[in-house]
Amino acid sequence: MFNNKSFTLRNFAGDPVSGTISVSSGGSNATFQATSYIAPNGTYTATLTTEITDLNGLSMSENYSWTFSTGEGDTVAPTVLYTNPWADSTDVSPNVIVSATFSESMSLPTLNSDTFQLLDAVSNPVDGAITASPNRVTLTPTNPLEGNALYTAIITTGATDEAGNPLENDFTWSFTTATPDTTPPTVTSTSPANNETGVAIDGSLTVAFSEDMDITSITGDTFLLEDSEANPVIGVISNGNTFKPYANLALNETYTATITTGATDLAGNPLAQAYSWSFTTTQDGIGSWSATSTINAPSPRKEATAVWTGTEMLIWGGENGTRLNTGGRYNPASDSWQAMSTNSAPGGCSTPVSVWSGTEMIVWCGRITSDGRGGRYNPATDTWSDISTDNAPGAVNYTTAVWTGTEMIVWGGYGSTYSNSGGRYNPATDTWQATTLTGAPAPRVSHTAIWSGSEMIVWGGDGGPFVNIGDTGGRYNPATDSWTAVAASGFLNNKVGHVAEWATTTMVVWSGNDNSGRYNPLTDSWNGVATFNPIIDRDYPLSAWTGEQMIVWGGKIFEPLNSGAAYNPTADSWNLMTFSNAPSGRIDAVSVWTGTEFIVWGGEDWTGALTNTGGRYRFP
Repeated sequence: MFNNKSFTLRNFAGDPVSGTISVSSGGSNATFQATSYIAPNGTYTATLTTEITDLNGLSMSENYSWTFSTGEGDTVAPTVLYTNPWADSTDVSPNVIVSATFSESMSLPTLNSDTFQLLDAVSNPVDGAITASPNRVTLTPTNPLEGNALYTAIITTGATDEAGNPLENDFTWSFTTATPDTTPPTVTSTSPANNETGVAIDGSLTVAFSEDMDITSITGDTFLLEDSEANPVIGVISNGNTFKPYANLALNETYTATITTGATDLAGNPLAQAYSWSFTTTQDGIGSWSATSTINAPSPRKEATAVWTGTEMLIWGGENGTRLNTGGRYNPASDSWQAMSTNSAPGGCSTPVSVWSGTEMIVWCGRITSDGRGGRYNPATDTWSDISTDNAPGAVNYTTAVWTGTEMIVWGGYGSTYSNSGGRYNPATDTWQATTLTGAPAPRVSHTAIWSGSEMIVWGGDGGPFVNIGDTGGRYNPATDSWTAVAASGFLNNKVGHVAEWATTTMVVWSGNDNSGRYNPLTDSWNGVATFNPIIDRDYPLSAWTGEQMIVWGGKIFEPLNSGAAYNPTADSWNLMTFSNAPSGRIDAVSVWTGTEFIVWGGEDWTGALTNTGGRYRFP
């Protein structure tokens, strides 16, 4: 057997060297691993004693010994390669963590408060915690350092490497901390602005400061909102500069917001004095809302798709944590729902696109959970039929689709990469034809596409990381399978989160009061869109064209909104939609225009909850 009696290792003085013994699985090889120091330039003797036996219990006939000598070992002194801060640094943060990086692995027990110190200008040591890793030692001061003060760090020769070699000399370096910030912060701007009128009741308050603030100091105790009778408004504070009321504000009411002196900058300086400003909310808008029934409605979801058939709103797909292949048919005349068949429906799908062909809802799937990337639903027979995938576009996520009267054109989106390819689907022949890439706009997602009657017009979007789509778009003519570039507007800056509608002769793009325009393809030119104070800038609202006006509703800034307005491009003017009985603010919902009503359904509210509620809006 092998153990510490049957196998020993001794140094030149005859002292035993401690270690562990391991034996191979066959028992024919044994290994000794020293656990104590093996000195350089030393002579060692290993001995196997007669206590070793074979498998039959027979011992060795005599002890067996051999001698070997060690080499010189590591005699190179460690050095300091880098420090933080650098030597002679100035304007160093008082919250600095001081550290040094060594040229080799160090003996961790030798890196301690005796060998690593930080001294102030009069050589008093600074209290702090020291932590060490093999190549690095750090000192974290217990309290912030004094401002505009000289400090010196010292690592003494008591610090050694793993072989016991010390630094050749004490290593010192100095740095100077920054001058303390004693300037109080100020409020530079607010939204809404002071004395602003016509403010949306479903928005947020934001404030900008003259410098970075300690966001933990801006709370419900230091960012206050009160109505005209000094009643507090309850809300949530985010990002250190935004107040979002839990509920819509009152109509035609004056509110006062206050930032108190409890708000401080990063150096702890409070506002010199409290800052207050007032604003007045808008009066109510026109029209009326009524809720859609939830009896037999599809399950709550977001990112579904919807079409209007002439008598029903068809909703399909989306997701609720799982990609769905279910849908529903809503009849506004009876305010009733009917489930859509799932027999032969496409696989579970989120971010689908769809068109109404006149007899069928044609769906092209985004992210799917099973085979089948599209389908055609016939409400007259409540049946699905497959769509061919031969020559179909490769991108499946966040595409756009338009109906030409005979074909569905799908373009852009994301597959394995951002795409500028597309396809034309003909339901009469169940065939696809690729759209040409010659002259096509750059690859993108989150763009918009409309059908003008003869062309698909694409604009805006996101080209992916480090790609600037810019103020770009394209016009695709299926009759000639050709693209024509859309002129840059020169003033549209928000390229994602916008909506677009074809308004008889122009494409209206809206993404906020400063990021909207009207494009005329006959002159390849842009005009602006009138601003309208209650309809604040937002991302991803819903939209519809009524034949005379473009409805914009919902979307989000920091949280989902439930305000909306109708834009008349002929008069370049807006009408605010009523807030009374409007659906709750939401994003990723669906909407349709029936010819008399704007119907909103589903989506995600500001708490992140999904809904299967909706609303119907009618003009007066």
